[in-house]
Amino acid sequence: MKYRRPGVPPLIHVSAEQRDAEWVISVRDNGIGFDPVYAKQIFTPFKRLHSQEEYAGTGVGLAICKRIVEGHGGRIWADSQAGQGTTFHSPCRSKGKHLLNTPRPSPWDYKHQKFLASAELHDILRSGKP
Repeated sequence: MKYRRPGVPPLIHVSAEQRDAEWVISVRDNGIGFDPVYAKQIFTPFKRLHSQEEYAGTGVGLAICKRIVEGHGGRIWADSQAGQGTTFHSPCRSKGKHLLNTPRPSPWDYKHQKFLASAELHDILRSGKP
């Protein structure tokens, strides 16, 4: 994770919530976050919130994400607070059907799977190997 806080192990949480006729996919991290004033600017090509010396990059990553999502008729946005991580959201239409044809797990299963996914991701990030 590029925009991470020094000394804090990076964590990423992916979730989906059904809202009416769509599923909202959310990806949350515990990185450096940003001031909400810049929520639209981060999706503009070549607009950066940090200098090249602070964080390497070209400023096109989130612009590409936005173009892909909008190319499929969707939208993407981010919620954040400086120093507290960011959550990216993108809804997907379900066309009257559940996108996932699996029964909902019990709350215990969900928490257990979330814990395993976080632990596995943490191990992968620490080792640098998939």
